[in-house]
Amino acid sequence: MMAAVRQMAAAGAARGIGPGRCMFRPALFWQHVDGDHVCDSGLDIKLDMSGEGKTAARLMQKGFDINDGEHDAALADAVRKQTAVVPDAEGRGDHTVVAEKLAAAATWGDVEKVGEILRTCYVTRAAALPGLAGAAEEGHEGVIELLLQAGVPPADADPSRGGKLNSLHVAAAAGQEASATLLVIAMGSMAEFETQTQAGRSAVDLLRDADMGGVARRLEAVAKSAFEQR
Repeated sequence: MMAAVRQMAAAGAARGIGPGRCMFRPALFWQHVDGDHVCDSGLDIKLDMSGEGKTAARLMQKGFDINDGEHDAALADAVRKQTAVVPDAEGRGDHTVVAEKLAAAATWGDVEKVGEILRTCYVTRAAALPGLAGAAEEGHEGVIELLLQAGVPPADADPSRGGKLNSLHVAAAAGQEASATLLVIAMGSMAEFETQTQAGRSAVDLLRDADMGGVARRLEAVAKSAFEQR
């Protein structure tokens, strides 16, 4: 999977960001700047003088200081809104690096790191799909929940995998029932649930092909219940 992600267009290098680098996505609150981040000008920068070499950055403050310890609700709301994918039009030409970085953390099940990447990088929906599929394949439900909450579409095909495989197909092929259930509940319609691979197989078809008919029946029941209530 990771090799396939690397084959995506290396737009970052073309835009002058540099190989292996990605743009830092600032917020009103302080965030750690990783070594592979490139910051835009005009940000507040806080250098770590402890010798650990850590740097933090945020948008220039306007109005109250969200980090002053007196606006906890505003800070929590800002963090929640920042933990989300950005529209494709807001991508910064570093798709390959961001997709690979997120996929690595998601496949390892590192919920904290996935959240940090969502907040500090310009993660588009397409860049997040390999991460969702990787988490589904490995059964990392916490990562799946976080990515779904961040706006990653569960029915879209993962561009790093051939055969029009989406995250539900991947979870089904891996026998990850809990992961598949989360993805089904997040889908918008029965049509999305029944999406087929390039070979013409739905998720329940893949389960039955692998002699997991019981899991297939339970997923069908979950889908029926979820979509009848909408």
